[in-house]
Amino acid sequence: MWGFDQIQIDNPNPMAFTRLIYLERIHTLQDTVTGLVPPGSRIADIGCAQGNLALLLGEAGYSVDAYDLNPRFLEYSKKKWTSGDVRWLDANAFEIAGNGEYDCVVLGEILEHVAHPDQLLAQALSLITPGGYLVATTPNGRFIRNPLPSYDEVIARGDEARLEAEQFGPGGEHHLFAYTVDELRGHVPVGADLLSISYLGSGLYNSHAQRLLNVRGIGSAYRSLASGVVRVPYLDRLLGSTVLLVIRRHGSTSPTR
Repeated sequence: MWGFDQIQIDNPNPMAFTRLIYLERIHTLQDTVTGLVPPGSRIADIGCAQGNLALLLGEAGYSVDAYDLNPRFLEYSKKKWTSGDVRWLDANAFEIAGNGEYDCVVLGEILEHVAHPDQLLAQALSLITPGGYLVATTPNGRFIRNPLPSYDEVIARGDEARLEAEQFGPGGEHHLFAYTVDELRGHVPVGADLLSISYLGSGLYNSHAQRLLNVRGIGSAYRSLASGVVRVPYLDRLLGSTVLLVIRRHGSTSPTR
């Protein structure tokens, strides 16, 4: 996890594409959560990894439970804590006990690591209070540089047993598939509505563009272009490396901004 932070946050090159994409994702998740529910709300960050989102939300006044299957990840995250209401909990995402106690649950880059993502979405929804929100990001299966098969393609090949054997990954880095938007729509749990789907992680941020990103004057303009293409219809689904979805559980209205 320290190694990931050195690449994604503390990279000596502030325009490194790995840093730009990671920070965009973390800050977009933070802005999405804070735009849905007010400070003081209970948040579950499931598959928290380095814990960066959980720490940011805790510092912003939220009550955060940070879950991960790997206790070493949790210990690393604890060492970075300075303030805020954050608890670190060692748990399998499918086995978290609870019954509608969270105002918002975040699944950040975890769906592609499990053999049954539809079941994980349903499990996460059960942890949310009626009217609460589920926010998730996952690799885009239609991204033009995506090398992975989609979830439906893997299942059609009869690889479900392999998914079950390889899920979670030894270090959290093993992606089993990439979701398409149509697959995600089909896996929205019963008792919930899909509020929005959007894209981020522009494909124009990549190693081949690094020289442009680092050129004074040109770099900032190219960065604006790169971030803007994922908001253009049709280009978004081809050039956005990541899908962001927001789901709302049926029921009474949760405390919304």
